[in-house]
Amino acid sequence: MEEHEEPLLNHSMAFMEHLVQELQGLEEANLQAIISSGQQVAQLMSCLDAALAELQLSREHRAALSRADLSSPAAIAACTAAARALSSCMDLPIHPSYRKLQAVAEQLILFETLKQNFESSFINHITNIFELQGSSQAPAPGAPTGSMAAPRHRPQHEELLPYSPLMAWLRSTNPALFWDLPKVYSQNLGRLYEREIRALFEQAKISLSGRRKGSLQDTWEKPMGTRQPRWSLPRSRESQEDTPARGNICRVLQQVLSELQPLCTSEQQFLQEFFCLGCDSVELQALGVRGSASKGGEPMAPPEEPPRTKSQSQPEEAITQMLSEIFSCLEPELRAFLDVCNKVHPLGCLQVLVALSDSVFGNWGPSSAPPSSFLHTLLGNVLLLAKSSFNKCIGNLCKEMEEAKTGSRTRGGILPCVSHFQEFVALSEEVFRTSQRRGELDKAQLRLASSVFSSSECQGWVLWSGNVPLQLQE
Repeated sequence: MEEHEEPLLNHSMAFMEHLVQELQGLEEANLQAIISSGQQVAQLMSCLDAALAELQLSREHRAALSRADLSSPAAIAACTAAARALSSCMDLPIHPSYRKLQAVAEQLILFETLKQNFESSFINHITNIFELQGSSQAPAPGAPTGSMAAPRHRPQHEELLPYSPLMAWLRSTNPALFWDLPKVYSQNLGRLYEREIRALFEQAKISLSGRRKGSLQDTWEKPMGTRQPRWSLPRSRESQEDTPARGNICRVLQQVLSELQPLCTSEQQFLQEFFCLGCDSVELQALGVRGSASKGGEPMAPPEEPPRTKSQSQPEEAITQMLSEIFSCLEPELRAFLDVCNKVHPLGCLQVLVALSDSVFGNWGPSSAPPSSFLHTLLGNVLLLAKSSFNKCIGNLCKEMEEAKTGSRTRGGILPCVSHFQEFVALSEEVFRTSQRRGELDKAQLRLASSVFSSSECQGWVLWSGNVPLQLQE
């Protein structure tokens, strides 16, 4: 009325029409406002529903993580699903301003508390399993077992494999805690493998001589001065009984290596699967784990792994490091056993060389160590030692042949060094009969033959072939 004074008031009909038009405009604006606010309310409710679905962990998952029951496959599966759901909730990108909301902060604190408590319970549980497996009993060294065989670890592996998804989850959520577990596993299982490997080699030593441990110890600890020359094969019945039959060293060593091959290979495969050492970040994400977390309602950067070493930066090196710790006694025990083989037979080093070469170069088929395996690398190192021992033995034989003297009353016949060379050739050819690699043997025979001729020239003897003397130059 104050806006429209005299002019419109004097024309009541026109004024009434003007007011009606304004009223219609107000009603239309009001209606549009109501419709618009309704859409906004619906959108707001939809956003709230979505937020609740993303940031809220179900009651079942919270209960599973709180109980941390890992005593059965079903319970392990429930905890795995709950851990993955928790990771999904904590991995959501949240705007910094939203973190100031009390409800959001409380929810993030709840998630972090559940995560830390479950991590602690899981680590304690898995560590207890490692300790129990490591303290299990192995056959007593030297005890009669009926056959030379290494225990299989399939039951232990099957007990742990259901936890591999949780190991992948822990590796992604808390690498610092994860990388402590391989060390704990290696320490505990290494003690078990040490007992088993020593028992295997003690039984192998018994099988090598056919005697109990005490009498065998006397055999290989006998001073070298009281024994025959290394190149002289035993001839008396008593000495024949004191020395293993030809080929026995190869047979026993092959059996030992055939027992070690599945033992080491299965453990290597288990480590790759259980500790997810062959998985990259993409594969870990495929297992349902996450890459970042929140703590106390405040953002956290993706968890950093501890200072990386070569063993952690490369899965293969990490596995090799673990296997080296678990089988730390294997190479010393194998080297000691090879020393025994060299002592209980005049040419034991020859049979050792054949057995190791066949294993390393795959001449045994499936029984050979896989080329990429830890055992294959270890046997390759031991093979170098066996070659060195063989070359040293051949060197000693050459020296003994060159320094051999015949009796002053001997007027003719076959030189002793020739007879011994003949014995060496016969034995070595028998040992290498089934081997596909004989390069070392050919070199050794040439060296020994040269020593035979050198010894004969020094003594002024001629070699006899039937009844026809041959000049040394020929």
